[in-house]
Formats: sequence, C-alpha cells, structure tokens
Amino acid sequence: MPPRKTYRRDRPSSDNLWNFRKIKSLREINLADSVGIVGRYRLFKSRWVAERQYGVKVQELYCWLFCGAELVGAFHIYEFDCIFADDDDFCIIMDAESHSIAELADLVVQRWPEVSDRIFDYGTLVYIDRLAVASAQARRSEWAAVMRRVIEKEYPRHALLTLKAFPVDYEDLVRSGLSSSIRSGLRIRQLALMRLYSRALGVRTVPGKYGKMGWMFAHGPSFRRRPRRRIQL
Repeated sequence: MPPRKTYRRDRPSSDNLWNFRKIKSLREINLADSVGIVGRYRLFKSRWVAERQYGVKVQELYCWLFCGAELVGAFHIYEFDCIFADDDDFCIIMDAESHSIAELADLVVQRWPEVSDRIFDYGTLVYIDRLAVASAQARRSEWAAVMRRVIEKEYPRHALLTLKAFPVDYEDLVRSGLSSSIRSGLRIRQLALMRLYSRALGVRTVPGKYGKMGWMFAHGPSFRRRPRRRIQL
C-alpha cells in the first residue's frame, strides 16, 4: 500500500531533532509578519569536498523551524564554490559527497556547461536538501519566508539556487523497488511538491529529463552580473 497523501512527513526526522539537541547556540530568523514560525539555524565551517584542496569548497547550514515550542520542520542547505576545476573534475569531486549531490553536479554541467565560467565566475551554487515540514504547515507560506530570509542573509552572492522535489517518506521504498501503483503515487506527490515549491520559493522546473526527476532552480542575484573575485585560498 502506498504511503498516505501528505506533502511531507507528519514530523521532522529524528535525526534532525537529535542534531538540534546537540546545538547550544543558534542564529535565529524571526519574521515580524510570521504567524508563529521561527527559524533557528547553524552554519558549519567550510571545508573542501573530498578533502581535495583548491577544487570545490562547501559550507553547510542546518535550520530548524519552530511554531512556539514545537519543532515543525527542518532543512539543510549546501553552498558550493569552485576554483580551478573543469566540468569533469567538478563531477568527480562532487560524486564523493553523496548520490544526490553527484546528481546535482551532472545536472549543472549538462544545463550550464563550462560551469566554472558560467556559474562560479559570478557567484556560488546553493542546494536545498532534506526539506521536511509538518503537514499542518506545509501549504502555508511561513516556512518558505523563513527559508528565503536565511538565503538572503547568508548567501547574498549566490548565482544559482537548486533543489529536488522528492517526498522523503518514499526514500526507503525507492531503495527496495517500486511497484507501478507506488510509482504512480510518487509522481502525483512529486508534482504536488513542485507546484508548492514554485509558488512558495519562486523556483522553476529544469527542462528535460532532470525536470522529470523533480529538479528545480532559480537564478540568484549575481547570475551573469559582473564577474567576482574567487574564494580566498
């Protein structure tokens, strides 16, 4: 039997809750016009992907969403910056991070070949991952307003924003194989998420096969503007 139809999990994952409980000091986004949704997040120290210096640098951010004292959502953001890497090197390095990030790298070089010149000359690549929002808040816009404010504050020079619309409660089913009925339910859920993300976050579906997989994007404020200085070595 396919999972019941909700936008996301009823509760954020136990891993997200456990990570939050380890944190003593968090930055906070509290919107004056928000109906009770507060974002508390932590930025982690940047590092070289695959410990390969002067290739791709990444900084991670975890954000937890609260309505009063209740944890109602969470998301994970990666910011990538790249120097001295051609498309093949970029994909090889990113493949060491995770399957979804390897898929992201393939998408970026297919859609924007010579990615170092077309993206990283202008800004960074931001990837939103592991978005989970309680079903009671999913259709409301407060969680998206918090996410947009976090991105505006922490990533003002990003050139490209990406995410993959995928219902996280299907992940174990995908690993074990999908029947035709579950595959149909997955596609219905995925299309619903894509409509939600388009409306709430202003992202567009990537043309072609990656769009059919749920990938979406939005150009950042620095896309194709004056080339910038690269990250400090």
